[in-house]
Amino acid sequence: DGMTLVVSSHHMDDLASLTDRLLVLHKGDVAMEGTLDEVFSDVEVLQALDLAPPPAALIADALRKKGWPVPVNVINFAGLGKALANFSGGAR
Repeated sequence: DGMTLVVSSHHMDDLASLTDRLLVLHKGDVAMEGTLDEVFSDVEVLQALDLAPPPAALIADALRKKGWPVPVNVINFAGLGKALANFSGGAR
């Protein structure tokens, strides 16, 4: 019943709209594997692999580093908006 689609791209937003799981290769080796949430939320690893995480994941990561209680699995603007709407006030 399932279907496998192999797509090669450096455009993370395109991949996010096509799939629910990712396999990230680096120099022929598997560097990351998992759901969109798992892969895109690991901003530091993606950047170390010269891949640009989705913009919302970058913003969520920056907010977490400033102490804001943004969940790790926020990878798109809909999720970011929902997370930010769940609390009021500034950084914690």
